[in-house]
Amino acid sequence: MRADSPNFKVTVKDLIAVPPPESVVVLVVALLDGNRNAQAVFFEVMTPIVKQFVRKWNANHCRPLGLPTLDEDDDCQNVMMRLIYGERVSGTVRECDSPLKNWLNYDGERKRSLYRYVQWNVSFYLRDLRRNSDFRIRGDNARRQGEAPGNAQETEARDHLVLSEEERFYLRRCTRTCWERLNLAHQEVLESISLGFSQAQAAQRLGVSEATVSRWLRDAARQFRDCLEHNCPAELLPFETRR
Repeated sequence: MRADSPNFKVTVKDLIAVPPPESVVVLVVALLDGNRNAQAVFFEVMTPIVKQFVRKWNANHCRPLGLPTLDEDDDCQNVMMRLIYGERVSGTVRECDSPLKNWLNYDGERKRSLYRYVQWNVSFYLRDLRRNSDFRIRGDNARRQGEAPGNAQETEARDHLVLSEEERFYLRRCTRTCWERLNLAHQEVLESISLGFSQAQAAQRLGVSEATVSRWLRDAARQFRDCLEHNCPAELLPFETRR
């Protein structure tokens, strides 16, 4: 797969390279500067990759758990827009907090390819899309069944929706910061478990023992939670803090 334009030339090999080649950096800089050619190239090279992530998410997470699957085309488009514009999909790139800015402005040597960074963001966005879909379905089922107001399912749905867009944006930024503070092994094991793999499957996937996966998972969960407690307002967190 290859995408060319008068100013840009990027291949999948470039996207997965570590450190990223200059061609990828130039593409992202131009994309964030509002260059339409750069946006066209980014869509051309990344859309098939994002669709692949959506298919894997459905196969590994939604179907095995009996959850509604995500639409390969519509949800892929949503994710692509959020990659470029962040939470605020209206307005211009410059006015929005695109996650690509974090990749571009990473302080120090970049140890993650653009492909890997996009993969992590896609997983984050797909969890959010699936969660929203799940809450909508729960609310619809509750209304059809005539359940009384104040039941656990409707309360859970309301609790999920009480955050403002600004609060959701702030919580997402805190979460991303804490994720990036984890080492690569901890990110890998949390990512595997979030995709629906068992600890045994994650061990096979990562090429380590199940005991190692268990230790990584325990350490990663503790570090991630501690980071959230120290960096996010308690009222935004979905668990009771120890502060």
